[in-house]
Amino acid sequence: MDLFPAYLAREYEAQDRQILETGEPLLARLECIRNADGSIGWYVTNKQPLRDLSRRMIGIVSVSQDLEEPAESSLKLSRLAEVAEHIRTHLDEPLRVEQLAAIAGLSLTQFERRMRRVFRLSPKQFTIKCRMDEATRRLTETKQSLGDIALACGFTDQSAFTRQFKSAMGTTPGEFRRAADRQAFAKPLKSD
Repeated sequence: MDLFPAYLAREYEAQDRQILETGEPLLARLECIRNADGSIGWYVTNKQPLRDLSRRMIGIVSVSQDLEEPAESSLKLSRLAEVAEHIRTHLDEPLRVEQLAAIAGLSLTQFERRMRRVFRLSPKQFTIKCRMDEATRRLTETKQSLGDIALACGFTDQSAFTRQFKSAMGTTPGEFRRAADRQAFAKPLKSD
């Protein structure tokens, strides 16, 4: 609670509690975190139970990997630039992995392997990331209703959007918008 915003701290605490109760790791969880400068950062988090020599759980090891955008040259070489652009411009449509692999001119296995190498995400995770990026942009830059944002970003309805958003962001879309509005209001105005 001392290091993160309350909504993130609660989410991390719930994850840790689940691992401590079940002994099962949390693997390749796509998470969005607001950085200190207010920007949004995407991370893949892995949490493992830490055990002593007698296999008794004594803690949790957590590693979050920053998902920086790959260089444009990497995208072109990997034939994924077209796929990334297709996903970003067709968020409101069902996006099937087989269709995306065909756009890249790759077999399904080659495509999934290349997505993980370039983006460090599965095709499904990358699509979710793009949808969340657009949703957060719309939540902070527009007054669109949550239902309209949900449909524009490819969710079947507002309820599905809220569940996915809370899973990725640790807060609901409405709470996120209110927090962004408060933060924007608190920023000093720039003078020219």
